[in-house]
Amino acid sequence: MLNITSLSNIARSIRAYGVKRAVMSVIITNTSSKSSKRMMAFYWRALSTKTRPVMPTMSATKTCVEKPVISSSSATDEFDKLYRNLDLEVRGHDPAVIRSYKCFILESAKHLDIPLVKTYEPTKIHDRRNKKKSVFGHGKHFVQYEARTYYQVIILENVTESTANTFLEYIERNIPEGVTMKVTKHEIQPLPEHLRERPSQLADS
Repeated sequence: MLNITSLSNIARSIRAYGVKRAVMSVIITNTSSKSSKRMMAFYWRALSTKTRPVMPTMSATKTCVEKPVISSSSATDEFDKLYRNLDLEVRGHDPAVIRSYKCFILESAKHLDIPLVKTYEPTKIHDRRNKKKSVFGHGKHFVQYEARTYYQVIILENVTESTANTFLEYIERNIPEGVTMKVTKHEIQPLPEHLRERPSQLADS
């Protein structure tokens, strides 16, 4: 009779080695004589490799993902834009700071070989406002506040888009506090197709 230990050994052996090896192990463990154990062990060794159970082996597979190669011929070449003029208007409340920043802009344009058309200083603007000294009452007591705004205009010509982006980013990062700058780009574009053709009414007349 097989006990619970033998049944558990059979189940464990079936999972590990198969049915034939499991039966052999149970017979060997249940035989009492040493000769029977030797005979069963010899029988197991005499089995051919074809009849023996094969242990499962783990094989590691490596998958390689190929990245698509983009050829230079497939990439479309885009033309760089050309700006006819690049107008820079700098304004602030301190004339010394405005003049110093104008010298910095001219020196940066010189290093980038950007041609300069001209620079000029427009008339300053005075903004005066009269306010009461007190929040309420005392209507005869007023105080006058005045704000002066100074300007400097720099005009550059024949600037490409890539050069303009680099130049503007550089001077904008170094702009002083309390100074604002207005940039105007002048670009020459072809005439639209609907304006190239003469209207039929004008052609008939």
